[in-house]
Amino acid sequence: MMRMQHGSESMRSTLVMKQEVRTAGSGKRRDQFLAVFLRHLKTCHIDTNERVLVIGGSWEDVESLICAGFKDIALSNFRSEPEEHQHSNLGAKVKLLAIDAEQIDLPDGSFDFVFVHEVLHHCRSPHRALCEMLRMASRHVVLLEPNDSLSMRVLTRTGFSFPYEIFSVVYHGGEAGGVRDSCVPNFIYCWNANEVRKTVSSFLADHVFVVHAYP
Repeated sequence: MMRMQHGSESMRSTLVMKQEVRTAGSGKRRDQFLAVFLRHLKTCHIDTNERVLVIGGSWEDVESLICAGFKDIALSNFRSEPEEHQHSNLGAKVKLLAIDAEQIDLPDGSFDFVFVHEVLHHCRSPHRALCEMLRMASRHVVLLEPNDSLSMRVLTRTGFSFPYEIFSVVYHGGEAGGVRDSCVPNFIYCWNANEVRKTVSSFLADHVFVVHAYP
């Protein structure tokens, strides 16, 4: 996870990476991520009272965060209408925002904690989206994205996995689910801890930070 300091002010940003195996039409698996996240909340000094922005999220993401103890959540997506809802069952205040992950029209440090679950690889520039998340967060960033590993590279080269997310577009009837939620299958950009460190080091050259990666 990442801890950053700038002058007399301190910021922390947290990253969680876990390899995900996706099948045609399958939804996002949150149980394994939630188990890892709960184990490391204290390790990474994440306070559940922090204001959370969910990038490209869904109500399932909100439920995962509520299960972890968060109560002040902004849920964003391309087509969300700005409004505020009360979660009917769990009593959390959730604000809906229309946000482009690659160009967020909000001031720096608008939220304590920014969260994303398998969204960056749908962007035309995953690095730009990560940098926008870092700009938005005053303390932590948590993300789950495909992991760049030797086994995944071998699976792709031997045809057992695909470099583009075709199944997602098929699952959405050929109308969405691809790059920037279009009908064009997105390249599945995979990360590793070193690439995250290089990206964050470039964007936050004036900060000290810590990266925790869980592949």
